[in-house]
Amino acid sequence: MNEIFDIFISYRRIGGGNTAKQIYHWLADNEGYSTFFDVQSLREGRWEENLLRHLKQCKDFILIVDANAFSKTINEKYPQGEDWMRMEIAKILERVNDNKEDVGIIPIILPDAEFPAKGLPQDIDPINGYNAIIINKIDDFFNDDCRKKIIKFLHSKPTKVLKEQYINPAPMDKERFMNLIQENIQRGILTIVEMGGMKATFNQKSI
Repeated sequence: MNEIFDIFISYRRIGGGNTAKQIYHWLADNEGYSTFFDVQSLREGRWEENLLRHLKQCKDFILIVDANAFSKTINEKYPQGEDWMRMEIAKILERVNDNKEDVGIIPIILPDAEFPAKGLPQDIDPINGYNAIIINKIDDFFNDDCRKKIIKFLHSKPTKVLKEQYINPAPMDKERFMNLIQENIQRGILTIVEMGGMKATFNQKSI
């Protein structure tokens, strides 16, 4: 069965891989969002076809922009067909601009990174016009304000029940805990009394 992911993370392995991994685990494991991260999410079959399929189905597209994210893209000698991040951006912009689909596009700009001063190739240049989340220090990503902003930008909603809700349930105060014990004890006493009454009634009827 082919899983459908709501959020697609696009990044360069060298430069953006660690941040992409952190965002994936935060969104998928901690927040319950259905999130595609190629290293974790690609299964059997042709990876190119699977990648394109997830790009066509996602509701949100997160782009990790590191300092060298576009070095291959603006290098005219680098084969365009091998620039997968460029292809991912082009495909998602095509969905929004050509097909008029409602997809959230969220660039996350890492420290010392920016869009090329001379501009990007025409097929992906509109990405520069999207409201970006700028991270001035790498520690800022762990800031609640930054994460709340990312959540606010998302079109997707959490879809998964978190395992932590069962493994680590919310702590219970001592008073509530003792009340539950008393309630269960009382239920047990009442059950014994009721069963005793039923037994007495049964014996009387038998006589």
